[in-house]
Amino acid sequence: MQALTYLALKLVLFPAIWVTGLLVLGWNLWEDAPNALALADWVSQIHLLAAWAIAAFIIVHVYLLTVAPGFRHHLRPMITGFDQIELTPEQEAYLDANEPARIKPRG
Repeated sequence: MQALTYLALKLVLFPAIWVTGLLVLGWNLWEDAPNALALADWVSQIHLLAAWAIAAFIIVHVYLLTVAPGFRHHLRPMITGFDQIELTPEQEAYLDANEPARIKPRG
């Protein structure tokens, strides 16, 4: 689910904010087109909706960084690329056999 959310951000929200932003910025280039005012209203509404969605995404992520066990606990794996979690013996055996690169050597 997380991967689909980030894919939607990359394929829908970010392009929408850029394309509509450039269209609004270049209003002088297409203001004489037929129905330009109606189109400009649609473009600005899509731009505003995308901006609110991105702002909500950022707010939720900052909030999730602060929930239990704390900010450092969530930030450290983002920086180092590793997270310490408790594995059952079955999970550890599976990772040892099938994905050994995903386990950090114990030292």
